[in-house]
Amino acid sequence: MDNELKRILRTIQNKGALVNGSPTSETYVSTTDSLENIRDELVVADAAIDAVQADLGDMADAATADSLADITTTSALAKLRLILNRLSADAFSATVQGSARTELDTMIAQLATYLAASGAAYSSTINPGGSARTNIEQVLEDIGDVLAGAGITTYPSGAAPANGISIAEGLRYISELTDTAETTGPYSYLDTGVEQDVVADTVTTRRHIWLEFSNQNMTQTGTFKIYRKVDGVTYDLYTTIPVTVSAGDERAFDVDFVTNQHWKLTYTENADEAAARDIDFNIVTQVIE
Repeated sequence: MDNELKRILRTIQNKGALVNGSPTSETYVSTTDSLENIRDELVVADAAIDAVQADLGDMADAATADSLADITTTSALAKLRLILNRLSADAFSATVQGSARTELDTMIAQLATYLAASGAAYSSTINPGGSARTNIEQVLEDIGDVLAGAGITTYPSGAAPANGISIAEGLRYISELTDTAETTGPYSYLDTGVEQDVVADTVTTRRHIWLEFSNQNMTQTGTFKIYRKVDGVTYDLYTTIPVTVSAGDERAFDVDFVTNQHWKLTYTENADEAAARDIDFNIVTQVIE
């Protein structure tokens, strides 16, 4: 109730008390204290009450205005009805997660399932070895770290791609398969003559072999041979490389091949070396599983 209305009602109350002979806090000595004047005041008060009633509205006021900020054309009760309608059944016709949702609380509940199943507290761990996140912002930051940022906190062990295997596990598995390994000599050729294994590779995975070897420490001519188990059982001679030791002769040799079976490099002296001699070699192996 505004101040002007309060003042009018208080004046009416006091003047009414004066007419009835009751004590009053005001002294009325002018002609304005007549009953006719009181009637006029009542008319003004009635108009003020009507104005307040218009602002508040009536329970039957239609709630047709969509904007709650429209203070000039919609009464307070109409706005209240509009709010209540928004919370009631059939107030909406939005489709959320494949079904029509007509109530605000139902819509919110269904939208919440996009964040966590059955509306449970949201928690997810995106970065292996990282922290569980309870908000979308940190989840997106973790995704950024995994893709192109600080990286995976604890990279998982490699595993062959299969159901239930993560991309990170598969990538590590492939990386390990395509990594190269190095094996270096020398091999000490014993002073016993005969053919001796310089190196024997007994792995049976598919791999590319790069082999180099040298007779630079030998003083006598000899023969390098490479054998391969093509059938997985018996060594077959693959290549024979006679070597000499004269000035200007070739002293370093190389071979590369792909296999999934055993292979070996041997050396046989043609004449007595009279002492043990080192045969240098290097092998680079790349798995191609």
